[in-house]
Amino acid sequence: MDKTISDHICPKCGPVFELNAEAGKEFEEGKSGAISQRDMTRIGPQGRTGLVTCSSCGVKVENSYRFCPHCGNPLT
Repeated sequence: MDKTISDHICPKCGPVFELNAEAGKEFEEGKSGAISQRDMTRIGPQGRTGLVTCSSCGVKVENSYRFCPHCGNPLT
């Protein structure tokens, strides 16, 4: 089950996410009822954070992680 956008916003630091354009269009057109974390990219106050794409699940995560927080795959 996908989480809602509010599940991904930290109440202490309030990060901002950019929604994938295709997912946003589908949501606006009513073709998609939910937005998943895979549809979002975290952006920081200075623009995009350093991101890497997990080779196992394809999720974009911050480059400071040693392991993917979504599937546990080691990140290189």
